[in-house]
Amino acid sequence: MRELYLAGNIGNLSAEECTKRFNEGKEKLEKLGFIVRSPIRGKVLTSLEMVEKEEYIYEPGEIVIRDLWDIDRAELVVAMPMDGSIGTFMEIFYAAHIKHIPVIVVAESSRIKLHYWIRFLAAKIVPNLDEAINYIQRWYL
Repeated sequence: MRELYLAGNIGNLSAEECTKRFNEGKEKLEKLGFIVRSPIRGKVLTSLEMVEKEEYIYEPGEIVIRDLWDIDRAELVVAMPMDGSIGTFMEIFYAAHIKHIPVIVVAESSRIKLHYWIRFLAAKIVPNLDEAINYIQRWYL
């Protein structure tokens, strides 16, 4: 079965907002026939307050190694970065430049949409997840 990695920001969202965002994206993309992996898969999310106090549940290696493993197995990446989304930008670079996996970037912010690195690395930039799904249906499936 085809695999897709759904990248996106975790750090600037509450646990509830993050869970909702990724679960909604996962449901929509699974309807296209993909196994969808995301950075929240199987994790207990820490609250923003815990992160600010540096009370982390996971070690950095537990997060990064699994995210890289998920990207390595994907044939397509859909990235939903937000301003200041360092981890997501690292995942975009890794997938596109190192692994040569197409990356569709959902850029809700004009700062992200117009950034030279994003424009260079993205196979396609779209304004929302529904447009990404339409593009995948037309271009990729």
